[in-house]
This record gives sequence, structure tokens and C-alpha cells, in this order.
Amino acid sequence: MNTEPDQPKTSTETPAPPQRPRSRFRDVTIQVLVSWVLYMLSIGPVYWQWYAGKYVNGPTILSAFYEPLWRLCGIIPPLRWFMNWYVSLWIL
Repeated sequence: MNTEPDQPKTSTETPAPPQRPRSRFRDVTIQVLVSWVLYMLSIGPVYWQWYAGKYVNGPTILSAFYEPLWRLCGIIPPLRWFMNWYVSLWIL
């Protein structure tokens, strides 16, 4: 037999809010978008090496690496305008 009086159970901890399950599709989509943005922005610092690989006897690995971006810029005019503006910031 228990002779101790019942103590009210009080807790100073607040319960954690319920978390929504993370969507794997959303995570992968975000990773792909961030990768593409970084890929597009990486042409700026290496523009002259890319140019040499594309039009002169330079490293052809860079021209092959940026070929998809080159083709997309030929298809999508707003992307071409943005990339021209962005690269012009690096070649001044």
C-alpha cells in the first residue's frame, strides 16, 4: 500500500509542436535548383578560360562542362541576357 499522497504532475517542458513530414521530392527539387544556380554563376570567374577552350586552343574540358549552359542560352533569350550581364561583371 502506498502511503505517499499523490502529487500533481507539473512539467516545465512545453511539448514540441508536431512536425510535418519532409517531402523527399521537395528536398531533391531544392538541391537541383541550388545546383543549377551555382553552376550558372560559376561561369563568371572562369569566363576567359571557357572562352579559350571554346574558341582558341584552351582547356576543352571547360567548354564541354559549360556546353549545356551555352545551348540553353541559345534557346532561352532571357537567360542569355542575364548570363551576358552577369559575365560582363567579371570581364571588366
